[in-house]
Amino acid sequence: LVERGGAALQQAARDLLVGIGQRLQAMVDALLAGATREALRPEVIEQMLLRLCEGLARTGLDEKNVTVAVAPGDKDQIAAFALGQLRLAQKRLGDAEKYFRATLPRAAADARLAGAAHYGLAMCLHQRGKARAAIAEFDQAIARVSDAAEFYFWRGLTHRQMRNDLAARNDLQRAAELAALSNPELAARAR
Repeated sequence: LVERGGAALQQAARDLLVGIGQRLQAMVDALLAGATREALRPEVIEQMLLRLCEGLARTGLDEKNVTVAVAPGDKDQIAAFALGQLRLAQKRLGDAEKYFRATLPRAAADARLAGAAHYGLAMCLHQRGKARAAIAEFDQAIARVSDAAEFYFWRGLTHRQMRNDLAARNDLQRAAELAALSNPELAARAR
């Protein structure tokens, strides 16, 4: 009787541990699924690509010695956009402009990529002192991605450069509103 009772207790303990293990596994799976969804948000991936390009610019790497594995249909547009970002970070504005312009026709089906390409092109033009052309590209970027604080911020600064104070004030205010939670530093600069 004692042996049977001991065996029953051991089986109950195993069942309890298995149940706890299954519940823990379910909790871990739910946490990982949430973290994965968060990590794969377009904004997060965009920032990762930008950081990659900045790192490549600092180390002097270029398209000759960088390999990226992507779907064949996306390779050209992602490569052109990434090279545009790389050249912009390197202050090679003519090359950056060329790559951003090459991205635009291929990005027509992807509003976020098209917006980012127009923004990159606008930044090239802004840095080259072509304010009117930069404003037109910022307008195109904002038409495709209306919730990007940086787009409004830089368009506002470009308007200010052109002495268009009302448009500058409106854009900087919108940038501050959009960046209030996600980028407090930018929000403070916009105020």
